[in-house]
Amino acid sequence: MSKRILLFAIFLLSCQTSFSQNSRDAIEFQLGQSFTGVKAIALGDAFNSVADDYSAMYWNPAGLTQEKKITLAFSGRYISVNTGSIYASKHGQKTSNDIQVNNLSLIFPYPVFRGSLVFSVAYGRGNNYLQALTLAAFDTHPNDYKIEYQYSDGTKITPFYMENVDRSEDIDQRGSLDKWSFGVALDISPEMALGISLHLISGQMFYQNNYAQSDVLDLYNDPALGQDVDVVSGTRSLDYNISGYDLTIGALVRPGNDFRIGFNAQIPLNFSVEEKYSDLMSIIFDDPLDIPITNDEREKSSANYSYEYPVTFSLGISKLFGPLLLTSQADFQKWSDFSSGGGEDSQLSDVFFIRFGGEYSISQFLFLRAGYYTVNNPIDNVSRYPRLHVYSIGSGFFVTKKLAIDIALTYSNRNFISPGDDILPQNADIEEKIINGLFELNYRF
Repeated sequence: MSKRILLFAIFLLSCQTSFSQNSRDAIEFQLGQSFTGVKAIALGDAFNSVADDYSAMYWNPAGLTQEKKITLAFSGRYISVNTGSIYASKHGQKTSNDIQVNNLSLIFPYPVFRGSLVFSVAYGRGNNYLQALTLAAFDTHPNDYKIEYQYSDGTKITPFYMENVDRSEDIDQRGSLDKWSFGVALDISPEMALGISLHLISGQMFYQNNYAQSDVLDLYNDPALGQDVDVVSGTRSLDYNISGYDLTIGALVRPGNDFRIGFNAQIPLNFSVEEKYSDLMSIIFDDPLDIPITNDEREKSSANYSYEYPVTFSLGISKLFGPLLLTSQADFQKWSDFSSGGGEDSQLSDVFFIRFGGEYSISQFLFLRAGYYTVNNPIDNVSRYPRLHVYSIGSGFFVTKKLAIDIALTYSNRNFISPGDDILPQNADIEEKIINGLFELNYRF
């Protein structure tokens, strides 16, 4: 039986071109489900022309003028992400869950002689980066796990990459963006209101991949390698600290009691990102030589960069048909103006998508809601970020004249074939399902 030894070596590589400052990272930070306002979520985020609670600060700050009483709101969320994979005919399945505070807000109407002047402040948590994936199969494609080591006499082997090996990946990703928001809105006429809100953003995203590749065909036994490599395994991690700000301006037009038009523009969102990367690798050899092997240690890789996202324009229309409220919203993002300096994948397309929602009033105390929208990908022909379909249902009811409860449930899914990169192997069939349960308490003094 062959002798086996275990060597731990730390490979902290400088890989800014692989992991940082590219368009795909930028989209990962910014796109997603916002989870600001449980009523808005239940209506499929088609809330621009409704905007009648604290979440107007995010969707259309002009809508804050509709709140006539001091209001305190609190919401929480449960999220479950289930990811299935098929790779080389092998199936994998993994689920991650999280419970967190979603929002805490205060609306304060200021008494004026005519119309309405309203101030608001809120803490919100959105853009949850929770993901999970596991897969294992024989991989015929080369990967980016660079293997190199040296002996105690200073002799170094030529670095190489493995292919045609048994490969496994166990990936976890967590994190979110937190927002402190400040808004003010004013009625400028009985039919029109204007508003503005400032959002200060901070957050973190942490990615970890426990990987392994085994030379089951005994291909890596060339004398030039110095030893017969058997198994390479390790943990690759990325830690992002994110900060930024944006400004939202909005207008709400009320030409009649049963019809509303909303418009808002999000002034370019600015993100600053601090990135740290590390790779802790272990190598198992068959029939090791007598010459001892030394650890190869390098300083950690890190990078600092910034993104300026495109302006987002939104136009919404809502119409009341007796007890039924129908609402829709069109969003446009001019991604073609975005540049991350990320090379060939930095050319992006403009994105246009529509949201739909509806609310049925069973009584003046009980409401049923539903909605649908999609999140489109501005990168053409990149299957790692396909269109995300989001379905929502919810309800709102008054416990007392002052206390209201809103609940929402969302389901989203996407299927894609991984293109092959530093995060996923080539041609892995991935299916992601996300379920969110949210509740909210609104108390009007």
